[in-house]
Amino acid sequence: MFNDISIDELMKNTQKINGDMLAAQNELANLEIESKTEDNSVKVIMNGKSKFQKIIIDENMMHDKSKLEKSIIIALNNAVNLLEEQTMNKLLNLATTTSEKLENINNVYHKHSTTVFKNKV
Repeated sequence: MFNDISIDELMKNTQKINGDMLAAQNELANLEIESKTEDNSVKVIMNGKSKFQKIIIDENMMHDKSKLEKSIIIALNNAVNLLEEQTMNKLLNLATTTSEKLENINNVYHKHSTTVFKNKV
């Protein structure tokens, strides 16, 4: 056993990191991204797995094929960008908290190693 922390506590920290990673993956997979054009003529809904679920088109857009095509592309690209942004924010947050937990584990390990080495000398 370590002086300040037991192996069980280290394992709990490691399991917590793993649990946090799985929770982040699930949270991202369950996201629902909604994006629309500035004029609200096209709205798209996409899930966190980058699969589009729905496209809603204002009926007034049906008469202008070129404008409709451009609006759909804008809404789709906006949805992809929103998902990327939310994913990056989630991963940065996870990386920060994981880094802190790993730093704590590393500090405990080095403290234990130093104590063991001193006791053997």
